[in-house]
Amino acid sequence: MRVRYTPDVFRFQRAGGVSRYFVELSKGLQELGVDARIIAGLHLNDLVADAPRSLGLDVGRFGPPRARQALTKAVDYAVTGGVAGLLGRGDVLHPTWYPPRLERLPRRAHLVTTVFDMIPERFPHLSVRSADVTRRKRAWVEASDHVLVISEHTRRDLVELFGVDPAKITVTPLGVTVADPLPPTAAPALERSPFLLYVGDRATPYKNFDRLLDALGSDRIDTDLRLVCVGPAPRSESEQAALVARRLESRVEFVSGSDGNLAWLYSRAEALVYPSIYEGFGLPPLEAMTCGCPVIASDAAAIPEVVGDAAVLFDPDDTDALVAAIDGVVSDRRRREELVARGLSRAAGFTWRATVERTLDVYRSMANGMSRA
Repeated sequence: MRVRYTPDVFRFQRAGGVSRYFVELSKGLQELGVDARIIAGLHLNDLVADAPRSLGLDVGRFGPPRARQALTKAVDYAVTGGVAGLLGRGDVLHPTWYPPRLERLPRRAHLVTTVFDMIPERFPHLSVRSADVTRRKRAWVEASDHVLVISEHTRRDLVELFGVDPAKITVTPLGVTVADPLPPTAAPALERSPFLLYVGDRATPYKNFDRLLDALGSDRIDTDLRLVCVGPAPRSESEQAALVARRLESRVEFVSGSDGNLAWLYSRAEALVYPSIYEGFGLPPLEAMTCGCPVIASDAAAIPEVVGDAAVLFDPDDTDALVAAIDGVVSDRRRREELVARGLSRAAGFTWRATVERTLDVYRSMANGMSRA
């Protein structure tokens, strides 16, 4: 059996959960003796180098961005068609996103698609591209022999919103890996006072970042407690205005850095706060747990499914509930120790090896002409 992963996500994602997922699948399958390979084409991804036998050229630092985007798009669509044409019966083509021109692909190989979330369908107003993503996603899901999802919640959404037969869907939860801790340049300042940690995008409304700012500005939260935000940096004009309005300018810091820097922050934070109102999975809570960091998370979408009883959950629409959760964790050392112990145990159950093995079961079942429930 040959398994080939297409260039799509590697063409627009420098790093991130989706590209990490396919790199880990490729690596893990090769360790199990499967001929699995990422055909990355002309890409701009930093993680491809971690995948043995991947084929591609990193062009992320060459040429004007618009010209580079047009070139990589044309080349990578041609690569996808060429790769599909080389595969035969019993092989697997697994796209890394939802490329157009599905009708041009040869269909000798089995087709598998992974759906990570249903955000464009649940929140179509968030992006002008939501309708296009939904159209392409639906086409790939309908054409695929089998669909993988990363949580039971996403499976339910896919059945509800696209009407997919549940027997065509298999849940393969993500694994978690954390780099060795590496102090960021801001380490001395961060060691002087306690801080909460926020990881991820801040601008998208469903991430609920403003709710966290509201909670931090509450009279019930000690003014010595700071917030460190890891993600797009520096702060935007709208974020600056939000901080000024809440008198939080001196208590919120925006940083970016390596995976090692993030691991260091996890290991020293009072807690990770994850206030999102929708996630198809949610890796940061598991990453935090792996590093011994208590987790405060919303009780929405797939998040409770992932964190289990190892996090303090709150209603993401209730600022007072978030304030109470933060105060309860920060002020109670024994509670933090309990959360750390539960978190370490919970995170240990999410391994890339398990993700790879479940995925391989799907590939083999299709090759044997069996359906999966």
